[in-house]
Amino acid sequence: MRVEKDLKWKSPDMRPSVRITSKKAINQGILVLEAAHLPYGKGVWPSFWLTGADKKWPDSGEVDIYQGVGDNTTQNSVSYHASGGCSYDTAAQQSGILSKVSTDCDATKHNIEACGNVDPNEKSYGAAANSVGGGVYILWWTKKSIKVRLNILS
Repeated sequence: MRVEKDLKWKSPDMRPSVRITSKKAINQGILVLEAAHLPYGKGVWPSFWLTGADKKWPDSGEVDIYQGVGDNTTQNSVSYHASGGCSYDTAAQQSGILSKVSTDCDATKHNIEACGNVDPNEKSYGAAANSVGGGVYILWWTKKSIKVRLNILS
């Protein structure tokens, strides 16, 4: 898959969004996104994420593996959204900086915001990540936990 750069859209100031959806449901496994170049910029919210299809959001949960949040233009944000029963394990070994929202991932309590972390590597998102050839974003989902790992290419 690659970014379409020659698309002719109807409005001169708006590019249509794209959502790629799997036809297969999963409930465990390893998912890998290896990206040499990803979109970024003001008004752009690129993301690689999972959500359940069987219930209304956030009851089915959501895991954001790659995304930029707000004005953060250099660091990847990993987020977990749920409607209860999900918490962020602060004792787990990690390199990310804990988000300021909460360790309780219940989006219904936190105005749709989530728990998660921001990668301390300032080349994990946006132009900085693209400048070093991108990265490999990995989700490891087991019966007991969900873990996300990032390897920056160079």
